[in-house]
Amino acid sequence: MQINHRTGAAPTVVERTFGPRKAPQVAPVLVEDTPVPGLVIAPVVRRALLSDGWRFSGEWTVLHAASGLSALGAVGALGHMREAAALLNRPGLDWTRPTSELTASPGVKELLTGLSARVRAAVAESRPAQLRDTSWQVRPPLWVVTLLDSDGKVVETGACRTYTDAESEAVSYGRALDRTAHADWKVEISRGIDPEWELSCAWRPCGDALTDPESGFPFRHPDRAGLVADALEQGWRQLDQRRVLCPVCSDLFTTPLPAY
Repeated sequence: MQINHRTGAAPTVVERTFGPRKAPQVAPVLVEDTPVPGLVIAPVVRRALLSDGWRFSGEWTVLHAASGLSALGAVGALGHMREAAALLNRPGLDWTRPTSELTASPGVKELLTGLSARVRAAVAESRPAQLRDTSWQVRPPLWVVTLLDSDGKVVETGACRTYTDAESEAVSYGRALDRTAHADWKVEISRGIDPEWELSCAWRPCGDALTDPESGFPFRHPDRAGLVADALEQGWRQLDQRRVLCPVCSDLFTTPLPAY
């Protein structure tokens, strides 16, 4: 077994129980740890259709580590199961306890039933269960710095996000003009008219903004359609008219096709 040299710890292996209830089988499975003690994430194993054996389906599930049994009545992409494990982390609920004690605890069955249905709905639509109401963020109009010649004609304009930035740029213009033959030119600061929009990832724990690759600042645009086009070009995925997923979350929450 290969050791994780970054932490010095070996990967976690649990005894996974799978197959029909009347004749369950147990096998060691390499799993991903979660922040919730007692819960791990494991690949899903199903009966192979084209051979007399078992196969990995490409899906994942949340396991009760001590028993190797599924803790949730749902399977899906890795992102779905990481999210589900986080949602199972409830105060006073100890997942390191035996399954018999857990199922007898008040409210546990209702929690698992409700969360399983919620996760299955998210898996069916290849989206997270925890979504923001909207990915759209409205921002105030930009500050515009305008350089005017002696006849009042526009020579150059620039846009700034804050008045402080606009003022600093205007001062730079003024100092530059003092060193030229255009000392009679003027610099004006004004506020734009239209508000602008930003896009952020719709998964609630993420919220990363669509950014300009060159500047690293969030993209802003007065036209929503233009912003969506920029997002799609960068690999974002549109869920509906109000929400988009960043490339990382899009991959995490894309439900895998079953493997046969």
